[in-house]
Amino acid sequence: MRASLEGEWIHRHEEDSGARQVFVRAGAPLPPSRGRRRLALGAGGALEGSVPGRTDAPEALRGSWSLAAPDLLRLVWATPEVGEERFRVEEADVGRLVLVRVAER
Repeated sequence: MRASLEGEWIHRHEEDSGARQVFVRAGAPLPPSRGRRRLALGAGGALEGSVPGRTDAPEALRGSWSLAAPDLLRLVWATPEVGEERFRVEEADVGRLVLVRVAER
């Protein structure tokens, strides 16, 4: 599964529901939006990303990622305000990534 996660993903929030978040590969057609979250999962566990900032301009983030279990994605951001995020990988294929946020303990 690790190899199918690697690469750059863009949040397609129009398809989200509840804790479920949908991402597509960078370059995929998307409707206009004021801002989109971006995740770049590197082969060595490097993590880069961005989120829409206060003025809708992207704010860059860096960190690391890992699979804590076969389907548990762990994102650890260097920015203390963001910290760690955990997701269950529901779907990961060539063009689509579906993550379900795991509740904090």
